[in-house]
Amino acid sequence: MIKDKLNGKCFNKNQAFMWFGEYANGSHITEFSEYNGDKVDFYKINKSNLITFGLSGQGFLFYFDTATGMFNLNGSKVYATYETKDKTYDLSGLRSKSTFTDVITYKDAYTDASLHNPRNGYSSGINQYNLGYKTKISFENGVQFSLQNVLMIPKNKPAYLEIKIVSNTYLEWELVIKRLGVGEERLNAPLKKNYAGFCHWKVK
Repeated sequence: MIKDKLNGKCFNKNQAFMWFGEYANGSHITEFSEYNGDKVDFYKINKSNLITFGLSGQGFLFYFDTATGMFNLNGSKVYATYETKDKTYDLSGLRSKSTFTDVITYKDAYTDASLHNPRNGYSSGINQYNLGYKTKISFENGVQFSLQNVLMIPKNKPAYLEIKIVSNTYLEWELVIKRLGVGEERLNAPLKKNYAGFCHWKVK
């Protein structure tokens, strides 16, 4: 498997992380060629056949399974539910009824230049790497969620998950972040109909 081969490596020395994907037939794709370092177009990813998608670099592997939406954050498995007094809505995890193949990855970059001394040139770099997915989930009682779940890895700061949820109805209770075999964290998260709710959860 490509995750074992990567072992937290990035094939481009100018980047801290690179994206990678694994397919159901055992093949894989990486942002940079493992043979010559050439960049690979993101749009060459065959999303419908992905089984995992992630970032590799600096000795770390961050990825999620497209069948469950469950993140593996360097060995810690994380998923989420939305819970009311009457029902648990599985947003991701083994019980989720959605698929998570609409993958997202992008970089936050900067360029610094002096307007007073243009001859001094400029400096640029990447200050954050982002990885995640978006999906829609429908439940038998008519409740529907639009979900966007993105892992954000800023430079020299702790990584965190940004969870964006839109519900087709008013819901009032809790968003529950669960770490498999470790525990859970409950967050008060009332949702207004057709309004986006955001949650930032620091990776622990």
